[in-house]
Amino acid sequence: MSHIIWKYELFEDTNSIDVPIDYEILDVQIQNKKVQVWIKIDLNQPFSRILVFNIFGTGINLPDDINTYKHISTLQDNSLVWHIFYREDNNE
Repeated sequence: MSHIIWKYELFEDTNSIDVPIDYEILDVQIQNKKVQVWIKIDLNQPFSRILVFNIFGTGINLPDDINTYKHISTLQDNSLVWHIFYREDNNE
């Protein structure tokens, strides 16, 4: 196996990231004033999944399909609080 950890920057609203079937979301944190997600992936596997990430601020109305997402982290950025959700889409 050829596992590696990659870092991706997340932006407000919707973010899509292609990953292999074998992946693990390790952490989400603010680094240098930017929201980052670290994902362990297997480079020997085909990139056939799309992870869709959404960032919502406290007090923001959530979309009707929020139950299709999993909450993975809540981040504090000075006076702002961000809630990170993701869901997996099949890219086959």
